[in-house]
Amino acid sequence: MNIPPSTITNIPVPGWPVRFSSDELLRFEPPIGEAEARWWWSNFIDGGRDLYPRRLAEWFVSDMPGKLWCKYTVVSVEQERLSFEIGGLDDTGENIWYSGFTVNIDDNNFFKDLTFIESGYQNEDLGTLLMSRCYELARLLKLDQIRLHAMWAGAYAWARFGFIPNKAEWNDTMKANVTSRLLVLKKDIPHKLFLEMLRFLESEDPAVVWSIADERYPVPSAEMSDEDGQPLQIPLGRALLAESGTSWYGFLDLSDQLAVERFEEYVGVV
Repeated sequence: MNIPPSTITNIPVPGWPVRFSSDELLRFEPPIGEAEARWWWSNFIDGGRDLYPRRLAEWFVSDMPGKLWCKYTVVSVEQERLSFEIGGLDDTGENIWYSGFTVNIDDNNFFKDLTFIESGYQNEDLGTLLMSRCYELARLLKLDQIRLHAMWAGAYAWARFGFIPNKAEWNDTMKANVTSRLLVLKKDIPHKLFLEMLRFLESEDPAVVWSIADERYPVPSAEMSDEDGQPLQIPLGRALLAESGTSWYGFLDLSDQLAVERFEEYVGVV
């Protein structure tokens, strides 16, 4: 019988301590002990997954810009949780980009924290690349969900990618924010389209956010303008979700085939 190393305390952990130590790419803050290394082995390495700390760091930062770094901040046996941060520095030591992640083994989900990308790099699809790697890791670890906090443009983008808000948040705050923005834009869209959006916003099912996000009818942006100071035309879905002041916690359900197909279409996972 194959007994996971995390349940055994009298056999060595393969690779300990060398492969569980800080190096030029990654840091453990604080350093971990053999008990944490044994838990890591059981959940990320054993069974052919082979995700030693350095390989997991490289999984996320490869092909990303800047001087790359990874910091493991939580390796908790009791909470069954791994938290880490990654990023890339410019020549002055400032972050070009960074992001944070948590793998919750006990709850069987992956949480993607807020991501910062410096303005000069925002057209390089770095956020999409990071999310595709979250997805691939969640699949490898057989997790149920990827969870995130969607803010600003992400409140629109992640709905396009198959994420849906938590039901309570959708019904308690998000619908009201989006409805307020829709009322402002009523004069800019056909009445039939206005009524269609209103019907979506009357629904208690947060999955209707996909239909809102997909609406491409052009409307004037409240936040972006051209060189002459005139509002740029943006899709109605973006105006409602990214310019309504709404933010939401939500998830991608990896057991939902429609959500997975939507995600793979937008992110380009093969």
